[in-house]
Amino acid sequence: MLTETSIRNGKRRGNQSSRSIHALRVTRWQCRWLASVVWILTLGVGLASAQMDTEPTARELLIDVSATDFDSFASDGRLDLHHPAVLRVMRRLTRIDYELLERLAEPSWEAAEGQLLTGRLFSLTGDVHELRVVDVPPAADRPESGLSVYLVQVVQPSGAKAWVASCEIPSAWRGSSPESNPSCSCAAYFLKWINEAGEKIPLLATRRLAWHPQTVADGVSVGLARLGQAGVDVGLLDWVRPRAGQKLDRGEVMCLVQMIAKAQRALADAHGLPTLDVVKLLQEPRGQEGASAKLVGTVERITPIDMSGNSYARWLGLKRYFQLDMFVSIGDRRINVPDKSKSNALTFEYDYPATLVVAELPPELQRGDPAGTLVEVPVVFFRLWSFPSIMTRRVDSDRRQVAPLFVGAGIRIITPDSASFSNSVTWMVVGGVALFALLALWLWSTGRRDRQRRVRPLPDFIDFKD
Repeated sequence: MLTETSIRNGKRRGNQSSRSIHALRVTRWQCRWLASVVWILTLGVGLASAQMDTEPTARELLIDVSATDFDSFASDGRLDLHHPAVLRVMRRLTRIDYELLERLAEPSWEAAEGQLLTGRLFSLTGDVHELRVVDVPPAADRPESGLSVYLVQVVQPSGAKAWVASCEIPSAWRGSSPESNPSCSCAAYFLKWINEAGEKIPLLATRRLAWHPQTVADGVSVGLARLGQAGVDVGLLDWVRPRAGQKLDRGEVMCLVQMIAKAQRALADAHGLPTLDVVKLLQEPRGQEGASAKLVGTVERITPIDMSGNSYARWLGLKRYFQLDMFVSIGDRRINVPDKSKSNALTFEYDYPATLVVAELPPELQRGDPAGTLVEVPVVFFRLWSFPSIMTRRVDSDRRQVAPLFVGAGIRIITPDSASFSNSVTWMVVGGVALFALLALWLWSTGRRDRQRRVRPLPDFIDFKD
């Protein structure tokens, strides 16, 4: 039998059920709305990423140069770097990253007259045979538009000649063209054919000429020759040297990435390298950039550095590299490193911190804790760099640790067995020397007794008597 109370309760329960169903419907609608928003945002991010990953073409980089500009100077066969269109190309090249030009350059071209090559970007290699400097005065309405263009004649491996107008050259070429180490390369835009002594010679324009010294000569050390033979642009060290003691800069990354990617080739067959003297390197670091040596030190920490976001590193095949924080022995010497105010010097005894970067690790360092592992590796000195460390922060929160930065390849683990063997050999040598010294002392003492029997010994003093 239904009572009034039960009827009221039933209505209340019915109202509650309708409200819960309504809330469920709202929740479903909200979920659909949120899903749509998330899908739209994901699509937008994907499209933006695709646009960011899509690089411009080589022709699109010359946004200030029109097809009319190319036609205006390509029609004649004169070598005229003062032409307004040529200057527009050169000024535009000063604002383009040279690593981007390297990636976009076509591998080669057939230097045949009549081909439509104007505005295309090519890779060029060869030897420098002639170097000229063309100073372009600034425009009357633009005092900052002055420009120095380096006109370089490059003889390609096939024997064909080419004129290259460059915005930059290595500092070693400033005095004259490199006669002993003329090897170079560049990514250059084809401008036009020029007539020279009845011969058609191409004229190209580039941001910079890369230098690859092949032999040891004045100003070229063994390390620089090794780097040049491996294809590293040694001229990039011109940007590295003035930054000694500072943190790494974006402009230096290309040089460092080249060294890491090509260190295996540059340091191959490096058994005759001298052992590194860290103290001497710290005393005279300037001019040692690019020098090669054998580094022996103790690994404290290994940090993998992801390079997947660096387009140039990916182009060189370098997906990541490893940074090894090490300590290098300085023997019984002591190093005092003062701060800028020449006070609060940090004192290092027995060893000094160093940083090593390599493209690959041996299996022994890829597993377990590498701390305390003694290694030997051929290296190339990059430069002194600075980084925050616990030791420097104890003295000054803003102070940075200065240490040598090396690029290496072919790490060899010095195991306890090899160390004990080395110690055994050392003790054998010491024992042999000691035995020889005892034998020599016995022979000397025997001879001395024989001499004492033949020669009257002198007294401690001579007393003259009347």
